Amino acid sequence: MPTLKDVIKEKIDRLDSVPVRFQTEVEVAQNQIYHKILDKLDGLEVGEGGIVLPTPNNLAMIKELGTELRSIITDPDSKYMKSVSNFIDEFSGQKKLTTSMFEKTFDEGIDVKDFDPLYKNSVQTATKLVANSAVTEHVTAFEDMLQTSIGSGDTYNNIVKNISTLVQGNDKIDGTLARYAKQNAKDIFAVADRQYSKAIADSLDTLFWKYSGGLIDTSRPFCEARNGKVFHKKEIQDWASLGAWDGRAAGTTSETIFSLCGGYNCDHVLVPVALKYVPIKDLQRNIDNGNINYDDLPEEIQMKLAA
Repeated sequence: MPTLKDVIKEKIDRLDSVPVRFQTEVEVAQNQIYHKILDKLDGLEVGEGGIVLPTPNNLAMIKELGTELRSIITDPDSKYMKSVSNFIDEFSGQKKLTTSMFEKTFDEGIDVKDFDPLYKNSVQTATKLVANSAVTEHVTAFEDMLQTSIGSGDTYNNIVKNISTLVQGNDKIDGTLARYAKQNAKDIFAVADRQYSKAIADSLDTLFWKYSGGLIDTSRPFCEARNGKVFHKKEIQDWASLGAWDGRAAGTTSETIFSLCGGYNCDHVLVPVALKYVPIKDLQRNIDNGNINYDDLPEEIQMKLAA
């Protein structure tokens, strides 16, 4: 049976591995999308020198091709929609790990049905973003590119090249869908997980948390200063009043800090710590700053402090 340490490690590892796997699948899907939309360009009217003429037919085809692109992407059997489905399925696995983390931390069962509405809302939000918002952004960019190219009398070959860059990307930039996934998938997955954790924590009156996740070369000073350390709930809430820091997410408040942590693409997560496992120095600091009352602590904790 996995230990608490095992569960926490897997939970944190997945905050990175799940979005990365989604990004990889999206990159593969882009190739399929490109070849299918390329087959739909035959109706464009081309003049001398391969110029795509700004005729009424060609201009009308911009919207038609945009609609066709959306249809290709959102086809239930498309590789993109299958990648979205795989990504969404991972939310359930993360939910189970988070529930297990709390059960092992506080030695009690968690009635998960109380938090199902929040979980379902997170899934709906994630689906809307990757299956709708990302697709709309992609189709709009595609239509804008065609409008500019056809309106300026660009060649058919250049238009094909531009479509390839937009849809598939190249060695310098990502395709539009992959770029959206890289910019948003990690935050979508992590915020949903942290919100679910916060809801359970509130129901258990959780007071202490550990800022966990380790450090990498791109870790922000904000995260470096907190990594591996234990904090009282009020100390964490106070972070929101610190003002701007590198990567701070818009909408960071004393409550949303538990979901947003260090900000955009943050690899960290707040892990609940049972009172009996809180280091003495962290307990004492919070007695001194008034966050906890010594007399309210269990006798065994008071004895540890007095030792």
